[in-house]
Amino acid sequence: MLSYNNNLIDGRVLAIKPVLSGENRSEIITTHGTYFSLSSPKSLLDQACLNYLSTKEGRIKAAKLLLSYTMKPPFIISPNEYGVFPTESSKKPECVWIFNHRFTVKEVRRGESVITFLNGASVSVGVSKYTILKQEQRLHTLLSFGHTIKREYIAQAVD
Repeated sequence: MLSYNNNLIDGRVLAIKPVLSGENRSEIITTHGTYFSLSSPKSLLDQACLNYLSTKEGRIKAAKLLLSYTMKPPFIISPNEYGVFPTESSKKPECVWIFNHRFTVKEVRRGESVITFLNGASVSVGVSKYTILKQEQRLHTLLSFGHTIKREYIAQAVD
């Protein structure tokens, strides 16, 4: 496992998992390997949003307003590129953040699932398959809404 000191979250990230003991605070699962960071998942996501000239709170507020998602809202980090959803309340220390990459999910026992990405990387989460699929649907709805707004904006600009 490699150390990840850059704190830059990009479109290659599959998931961010909290590390609840030891020096590192986050496990970052990407399309090209797994890394560890001294920064918390919250800090990593905050910095990722700032890299796109917004705040995590602003992104979450927009998602809540646009789609009326008040519980565990997904949010877009890079407009028209990638976003993320929490597996459970972001206030819980066990919350895992899943990005918009294709995956399969298998419920291994009640309230515990394994998410497997196309590259074979997997992450265990303490929620049901139903919860994961519902959160994935919400994120894709939000991303689709963003693409629609962009198309409408471009169409108006051309007129």
